[in-house]
Amino acid sequence: MTVTGPGGVGKTRLALQAAADQLPSLSDGAWLCELAPAADQETMAQAVAAALRARPRPGLSVADSVVEFLRTRTALLLVLDNCEHLAAAAASLAADILRGCPRVRILATSQQPLGVGGEQVFGLRPLSLPPPDAGMAAAGASDAVSLFAQRAAARRDFALTPSNVAAVGEICRRLDGIPLAIELAAARVAAVRPAEIAALLDERFRLLTRGRADASARQQTLQATLEWSYALLGHAERRVFDGLGVFPGSFDAEAAVAVAGADGLQRWDVLDGLTSLVGKSLVAEEEGPGQTSRYRLLETMRAYARQQLAAGELGRLQLRHAEHYAAFAEQAGLEVAGPAQLEWQPRIQRGASIARQARQEATEQGIEILVAEFLATEATAWTAAGDYAAARLPAMEAVEVARRVQNPAASAFAFLTAAGAIWPSDPQAALMLIEDSLALTRAGASDPVLDTALMLAGLIRARTGNLPRALAALQEAMAQQHADGDRLLLGITLQIAAVGLAGLGEAEPAAVLAGAFSAHFPPDISAVPKDEQMWIGEAQSLARRALGEAAYRAALARGAAMDDDQIVGYAQGQYRRLVAPRAEPGAQASESPPGPGAADPPGMTVLPRQDNVPQ
Repeated sequence: MTVTGPGGVGKTRLALQAAADQLPSLSDGAWLCELAPAADQETMAQAVAAALRARPRPGLSVADSVVEFLRTRTALLLVLDNCEHLAAAAASLAADILRGCPRVRILATSQQPLGVGGEQVFGLRPLSLPPPDAGMAAAGASDAVSLFAQRAAARRDFALTPSNVAAVGEICRRLDGIPLAIELAAARVAAVRPAEIAALLDERFRLLTRGRADASARQQTLQATLEWSYALLGHAERRVFDGLGVFPGSFDAEAAVAVAGADGLQRWDVLDGLTSLVGKSLVAEEEGPGQTSRYRLLETMRAYARQQLAAGELGRLQLRHAEHYAAFAEQAGLEVAGPAQLEWQPRIQRGASIARQARQEATEQGIEILVAEFLATEATAWTAAGDYAAARLPAMEAVEVARRVQNPAASAFAFLTAAGAIWPSDPQAALMLIEDSLALTRAGASDPVLDTALMLAGLIRARTGNLPRALAALQEAMAQQHADGDRLLLGITLQIAAVGLAGLGEAEPAAVLAGAFSAHFPPDISAVPKDEQMWIGEAQSLARRALGEAAYRAALARGAAMDDDQIVGYAQGQYRRLVAPRAEPGAQASESPPGPGAADPPGMTVLPRQDNVPQ
């Protein structure tokens, strides 16, 4: 059996305990062979022979002498510790022993499997961690906190208390439950309190430097442990590992290729490197949506990878990271609004779990503005997936945190997100949140949310029957979306505007906008959610009945012949016509239509539905 795992996870300690537990049943004993000092196949064989006290035999190599020595043993356990730097040599020796010595069992520790026939691999995971909000009982029940408290108590009069339990939990989580790192942190308790240790973890490689005197040199500091692992990597593996340090959370293989693949690294170089890093316990692999693989670096690994980057490289990689996920978001927006929605939902729900993880980290570090933004991001992902119930809690928490922080941009985003999550169940509360978001945005807080806020305000008002106010928001939304080049939202806004016009009895403009949408914004590219499709269909049936089939088709063709500039100009012209004051002869039409937060536009006449005309 080979026990695998990252450096410092406790492979050696587990192997020693397992050997001790088996010792009473082993007539020939359990023997520890420490391979870390060995530099090559020959010195490795010498280290094993020395540990077993096996003398070289005339005419045989040292390795063959070891096999001959073990051949007559009836019940012996051989522990080969720290094989990763000599994996091929250790595998060859293990294979020879297993073939020639049927009563010898081998327990190896390595950061990667040896690849020997019959090998059983036991992947050793980090210690269990407490949740961020854990109290005394829950925190104390976690293995990581228990280890910290035990080691800290050996350094000074330390005990876990309600005043320090949160800081101890944060230390253990940020150190990924790695026993060595936790022990090094606990050693600092002799002079520094847990809250201060937690605050210094951004400089963990300088902080965690006081290991046990009886530990090997590579386990005296966290830096030395990772340097041991890093030194075993090939050139391409190092470049991939360094590049992966830019990911703050989990990622898939395509993201790894997009971000880490540069400067001569081809796609398969990155994929091969990623596979190798997983095998060497430097990157963790987990199951993603649709039985796909996702990968992540432990926080300590991530910090070390970033440390290896040359000046300017981190910024370049962060730009590639941003470009990849911006393209991903654009594609997701198109796909979710079309027939592939169900295929994309699991991936978006995963955009939700990553946001939740990031929010937990921001909470632990006390960065409330990021807490608000990640809560809103999580809610946005659930809303996009159509799960309003799941979106509601993080959305309203985002509002609560944003009101406490009072950052205008974060508040505008949080208010809009919450409105999108709650509007189907509480449209009036949603409109109030949108108005708050718009007020902040108009004051210069966050331009990117303006397009969506205006569109959502128009949608909610149209759905609740306030068609004049809906058109006020929608015409402004169209102008903003067109200026920003956001054709996805522009297509959705056109559909809603067409519904509003049909409801006001403006059948011809409604049909023109419907024709423009059908020609330039096909439903499989830009569509409102499925539960709105019946509503849109009913509005178009109303316009068709009002106009008659010939006139309706002519209006559709007229809209189809327009380009984007003409479509937006036409829609705004129709709105200005509808709001023109009629109270006094000769009055001029308003050139500044009221915004979505203003009173109902003066002079707008809601025409009755023409339900009795021939179809």
